[in-house]
Amino acid sequence: MTWSNECGSRDHERGQHSTPGRSRTIRPDGLKPARRFDSIAARPVHPRIRGLALDQGGRPVTGTPSNQRTGVDMPEGVGIGRVRRALKLPWFTVPPRPAASDPAAAPPTELPAAPTAFEDPFLRRLERLRVVARRQHGAISFGGRRSRLRGTSIEFADYREYAPGDDPRSIDWNIYGRSDRLVVKLREDEESLAVYVVVDVSRSMDWGVVNKLGHARRLAAAVGYVGLCASDTVTGVAIADRVVTVSTPLRGRASYPRLFGFFGGLAPAWKTDLGASLRGLAAGHRPRGLVVVISDLLSPGAHDGLHALVERGYEAVVAHVIDHSEVDPDLDGDLDLYDRETGEVVRVAADASLGARYRERVGTWIAEQEALCARRQIRYVPVNTAVGVEDFLFHDARARRIVA
Repeated sequence: MTWSNECGSRDHERGQHSTPGRSRTIRPDGLKPARRFDSIAARPVHPRIRGLALDQGGRPVTGTPSNQRTGVDMPEGVGIGRVRRALKLPWFTVPPRPAASDPAAAPPTELPAAPTAFEDPFLRRLERLRVVARRQHGAISFGGRRSRLRGTSIEFADYREYAPGDDPRSIDWNIYGRSDRLVVKLREDEESLAVYVVVDVSRSMDWGVVNKLGHARRLAAAVGYVGLCASDTVTGVAIADRVVTVSTPLRGRASYPRLFGFFGGLAPAWKTDLGASLRGLAAGHRPRGLVVVISDLLSPGAHDGLHALVERGYEAVVAHVIDHSEVDPDLDGDLDLYDRETGEVVRVAADASLGARYRERVGTWIAEQEALCARRQIRYVPVNTAVGVEDFLFHDARARRIVA
C-alpha cells in the first residue's frame, strides 16, 4: 500500500518525515520500505551492469540487438545491489554480441572434441590417485603431504625439551607428572608438492598410427588432474628446441579446466633440443619438486637436460612415448624415409633382414634409455600409444610407482 505526501497525516502519525514530490512504500509488517521507481528511465543504471539487458528473472538476455542493450529492466521489487551480486559482473562493460541476423557476424563453426576431454567415471577414478614423490622437497604451501618441517598438524612427530618462549599448551603434562621434566610435543607439518608436467611438442611427436602428441597431451592432462586433486601445485610446460610456453601454477580441483585448456591448445613446434630446453627449465627460479617429462626422447642431448634437472634438486620422471609403428614398422621394398624435423629424405631398399636388424636396434636403444635414467636415479616408464591413458595410469604407472 503506497501513501504520498498529499495524505501526510498518516506519515505524521507514524513519526516519519516525508519529502515533497516523492512517494514511499509502507509495508504492513513494519519492515524497511522497498525502493520503487515510477518508470524504467528513472531507475539507476549501475556501471557494473550498464550495457546488459535483463529478463524478468534478473538474468542477462542473450542475442539482444546492440541498440536495445542500453539499460537494465529490473524485475519489480529487486534492488540494484541484489542484481549486481547475483550476476557477479566485473568492473568493465561487456561488449554486445552480434545478433544472429547480423551479416557481419561470423558463421558458427563445429569445434572438434577437445583432446583432453575425459568421461566423468574416469575423472572420479583419477581422484583416488596421487603422484608419488620419493623424497620431500620442502614446503611451498600447505598441502596434504608430510614435510620435513615441524608444524601444527594432528600427527605426532617427536619430543624435545621445553625452552622459554614455547607454547605452554604443547607441554606434555603426563611426562612432567612422572619425571618432573618439561617436554613439548612436536607435530608434523604438511606441504604441497610442486609438479611440473612437461610435454615435448616437437615435430617428431606429431606422428604415429596413434598421434604421439595427442596421446601425450591426454596423459599430461590426466597426470595434472591427479596432482590438482591431491592439493599439489601443478604447472604445465611445453618444450621443443627451447621452453615454448609455461602455464601459471594451478592448485585445487576447480583449476582443472584451465589445465585441460593449456594442454589441449598445444600445437607442434619444429625441431627438438631436449638438452637445451630442459637446462633452461632447470635454470629458472622455480620451487623444487617433481618434473614429469613426456617425450619420445629423439634428441641426442636429452639425458644431459635430465641430469641438469637432477643437479638443481628436481626429482625427474620420464614417460617415454613410443608408437607401435616405430617399434615394428612395415619395411618392404624401396622406401623413402622422411625426417619430420629436418625434412631430409633417405632412400633405402628394405628386406626382411633389414627389418629384423631395425627391430633389434630399436629394442637395444629403448633399453639404453632406461639404463641411463636408472644411472641418474630417474624413474623411467615406457608409454605405448596403443594402450589407453586409463589402462596406462592404473597398471603400468602404478606398477612403477609413478602414481599410487
